[in-house]
Amino acid sequence: MPTATSPPNAAVHDYAGRVDGGGASLAISIYEGKAIAYVCGGTFEVWFTGTAKNGHLALTGRYGATLTATYDAQGTHGRVVGSGRHWTFTAPPVKAPSGLYRAYTTYQGVKVQATWIVLPDGSQTGAADAGGDTATAAPVGPIDFRTGTAVLPNGLPVQPTRIDGAQGRS
Repeated sequence: MPTATSPPNAAVHDYAGRVDGGGASLAISIYEGKAIAYVCGGTFEVWFTGTAKNGHLALTGRYGATLTATYDAQGTHGRVVGSGRHWTFTAPPVKAPSGLYRAYTTYQGVKVQATWIVLPDGSQTGAADAGGDTATAAPVGPIDFRTGTAVLPNGLPVQPTRIDGAQGRS
């Protein structure tokens, strides 16, 4: 997987921005007709997967959550619906270091996944969840791009890796 300093893949389209009025950020990555997206407010998170076709995104997440949008080279805009929340968004295209990052570790025998959204202004939103249960989301500290590390709520250091639609969600 590429790191924060890897060159971008020209076939990948990445977007990152904030949802309107919701206190959350989102990142979307498109590659060869497939898309992944992540919405995070620090204490909640939702992953989405789906299709990207003819400038339209149709993605679904857990518990019936949906993300629909249009996209082009100038950006993407659309709507997120899930867990009783409804947001609209507009997000510009981004290149590293902006985008979507993830790290894994194990804590007390449970796999922990941490994910960050890095916006074009350098601000970061992210959460860690235990055992894949997004209901356990806890805010994570920012990625330190000088060292390539971040510290999880349990105090463990991790090395986040930038992800995109070419890698999907694993």
